[in-house]
Amino acid sequence: MENQEMEKRVLSSNSTKCSNCGASIRYSPKVNNLACESCGSVFEFEKSKDFQKQPLRDESLLTEDNKSWSNESKIFKCESCGAEVVLNSLEYSQNCPYCGNSHVSETTNLPGIKPHCVVPFSFDEESASEKFKAGVKKKFFVPGAFKKNIPRNNIHAIYTPVFSFDVNTRTTYNGVLSESYTVKRSDGSVETKYRRFNISGTKDLKYTDYIVESSSKFNNLQIESILPYNFNEAYKFDNNFISGYVVEHYQDSLDKCYDFAKENMEYDIKRKILSSYSYSSVESFNMDVDYSNEKYLYRLVPTYVFEFKYKEKNYKALMNGQTGKLGSGLPKSGFKIALCIIIPLLLFIGMALLIALS
Repeated sequence: MENQEMEKRVLSSNSTKCSNCGASIRYSPKVNNLACESCGSVFEFEKSKDFQKQPLRDESLLTEDNKSWSNESKIFKCESCGAEVVLNSLEYSQNCPYCGNSHVSETTNLPGIKPHCVVPFSFDEESASEKFKAGVKKKFFVPGAFKKNIPRNNIHAIYTPVFSFDVNTRTTYNGVLSESYTVKRSDGSVETKYRRFNISGTKDLKYTDYIVESSSKFNNLQIESILPYNFNEAYKFDNNFISGYVVEHYQDSLDKCYDFAKENMEYDIKRKILSSYSYSSVESFNMDVDYSNEKYLYRLVPTYVFEFKYKEKNYKALMNGQTGKLGSGLPKSGFKIALCIIIPLLLFIGMALLIALS
């Protein structure tokens, strides 16, 4: 969620060492466990799906888990790009994961809420690169020259923070709509008239796993372009899942994200209410929404970011790190877009001429 008031970027990273050779180990999607990048040793760890959706109240921020998360983590700020890196291991990263700058300094900020669950990466960077090439070729609006010669890109594997909300809504509404109809006059001409009518009632809707991103790197439209994630494959948060990966910590508060969710829910509620009526225009509409059984989860979802340059312009394309779905951020062909606008327009003009001449 883009935040105009606070442009900071908060991320976390975790790494451990192989007990056999001393090299770095990280979570491996291929084996669903920790694996050594040098000798290939696999280290199993216990995985749990025992996590619960949390009641939406301030007390949930004061649990023992959140206290330990804050105590075991430190935040370092990049002096170049302003990224804030949260490290929860004994080894501190020497470089900023965004700009590569080595000048980082510790801050007094706290990491806040501990993630409740994580959807692990299901494939590694090598597979992501192959999926990217295959996905690009399926995109109609991508320029043909780009498809034939995909530029070299940098791949970043990032766990993106999202809040998901469950809520029951009951909406009481009233309003005035109008509907147009035609009347044939005695001389054969047609007159358009309008009928006004009142509406009122209640509408019950339930929202489950309503996603709101809280990233400083991506906005909600970008995240929506790579949805959905299969949350049935989520695990209770464990540091081992993020070992060797960058994890962006949430930028916007839980309350702010929930307010954003409610704004979008109310837009959806209004749309669904009005869709049950036949009308031409809305003269007035009022509604009052009651929210109940409000719950949330702070989730980490896997995202691959592909950075590349095409025709002297920088791009960042997103990919779902669980399903491989390629989302927004690719270059688009102006010629293909123009064709999609012009061809239907020409067909419409042609049909109008045929009707006029018949």
